Amino acid sequence: MTSQDVTLHHAEWGSWKERLGTIPILFSAPHNAEQVRDGLPKAAEPGSLDLAIELARLFDASAIGTIPPLHSDPNWDADHPYVIRAKELLPHGFALDLHMMRDRGFPACIGTGTHPELVEGIWQSLESNLENVGLETSVGWPFGAGPQTVTSNLQSAGIKALQLELTPTCFDVKSEAYKKVRNALEKFTRAVINDSLL
Repeated sequence: MTSQDVTLHHAEWGSWKERLGTIPILFSAPHNAEQVRDGLPKAAEPGSLDLAIELARLFDASAIGTIPPLHSDPNWDADHPYVIRAKELLPHGFALDLHMMRDRGFPACIGTGTHPELVEGIWQSLESNLENVGLETSVGWPFGAGPQTVTSNLQSAGIKALQLELTPTCFDVKSEAYKKVRNALEKFTRAVINDSLL
């Protein structure tokens, strides 16, 4: 993943990688590294940043995601610098915030955030693209992207944002599920661009 188009950064709250693209789309992976939530460690979501950067490179979009060490939780702490930086990378447009969830009998869950009106038509496109490759998708449960999340914080700034939770297998590049996710997200992103959903 090391490349001139991806830069490494460090701050008091933790470390992250980012890529600045030319189109108004951002792929985010705030839990790629192990986080600290309310003083307790929370497991990393490996592969989420790799997928974010891969998609960003494909479309010349922007990407951001945490790497070790991380001393906080960008998806939980209010006014987190990660969110501030995400807004700088994407002042307007569409953001997809990638997360990992345990298997609950379906591989994908879309969170529409606290301002679902911003993503009307977009979340349906994401759902249909995932379902079309055979990935059963839940919307709003168990993760709706509550007010403290990166998704809802970006929405509060007027940015169209969705949270996408995927099971661990979906981030395993050797798995069939990964190929399906990669295919679905590529088609979805093209639809966002071509259908003027930004």
